[in-house]
Amino acid sequence: MLRSSRAALSGPGRGRTPPSWRSRSCRNITPVQPTPFRQLRKRWWRRSSDGSAECRRSGIHSGRCFRNRTLPTPRNAPAVDALIDGILSCASRVLASLPEAAVRHAVSIVGACAYLFGRDARRAAIRNRAFVLDRHDPDRISRSTRRAFAVQVANYVDLIRLHAASTALIAARVAVPDVEHLAAALRSGRGAVLATVHIGDFNVVSHASLVRGWPIAIPVENLRSPVVAALLTRLRRAHGVTIVPIGPRTFQDLRDHLSRGGVVAMAIDHDVQGTGEVHALFGQPARLSTAAAVLAARARAPIVPVACVRTADGFTAELQPPIAPGDRPSPRLLMRALLPRVEAMIRRHVDQWVMFRSVFVDDDVAQVKR
Repeated sequence: MLRSSRAALSGPGRGRTPPSWRSRSCRNITPVQPTPFRQLRKRWWRRSSDGSAECRRSGIHSGRCFRNRTLPTPRNAPAVDALIDGILSCASRVLASLPEAAVRHAVSIVGACAYLFGRDARRAAIRNRAFVLDRHDPDRISRSTRRAFAVQVANYVDLIRLHAASTALIAARVAVPDVEHLAAALRSGRGAVLATVHIGDFNVVSHASLVRGWPIAIPVENLRSPVVAALLTRLRRAHGVTIVPIGPRTFQDLRDHLSRGGVVAMAIDHDVQGTGEVHALFGQPARLSTAAAVLAARARAPIVPVACVRTADGFTAELQPPIAPGDRPSPRLLMRALLPRVEAMIRRHVDQWVMFRSVFVDDDVAQVKR
């Protein structure tokens, strides 16, 4: 008896419930395995590995593809489009009929409210400015952050105004003093990549480039709300701007646009896809998007740094001399040549730097690319 008990304890079924103790009604029940969090995440995000079909189609050979997020579409798309058109038309007419002083006063009030109630955005903007301005002067940082919120509200107002603005009005409001830099870049026959940061209102510059006869394409991130995404897309396409949603075909579409002599505008201070790299910005590690440098290196197109700055009577597009990709283009070398100019632009117009996500990362997790 003792030997059989020891054999039962030391056998392969040790630790299991004896079959005689199990209930007959529970023998055929298959336990349900919980779905891993990684699989739940893949339902919204999809990343392609190096050498996959999507990477080959998009033209990226570095193993970092655009991630595509599948989003729901509105059920009644024609009705939603008609509603959006009606809202935009009414809003454009109302804003056009209001006096400029009243619009500025309303923008300042809404910007102050956004500064007070937008806690996360306010903290991120303050943290970004702490590395640009004197961090021992909190009043200066706070004033700069409040002005940035007012600038962002004014950007949305101008985006609605552009829906009904004429091309002559856009050309009159936007001054491009150094337009020869972009013209020199386009003479290469491979297009040009406008590398910028979130300074002022870049939508106005894109519309002004179209007025001067330069077709421009802008990649945009997919939003969770289909209605908001359709609204912003309709506003940006008001005067013919090509909007390229980020997806598996984004890179190839942008390369095709450059090959036709077009212009592609991309911001480097917002890593939308999370595939950027950590570079030194103002002496601190910052996660930046390298999509503009990768696109310019693959297409052998020059990079033109640009910043759209608000002025008292309109906007000024500050174009800088183009950065040639060279015989052996490298995204890292292009980023190294681009970042000093980006730092200079941010220092000159830090009050209009409307970046409300933290750009800088902690030192203990940063691996700065040299």
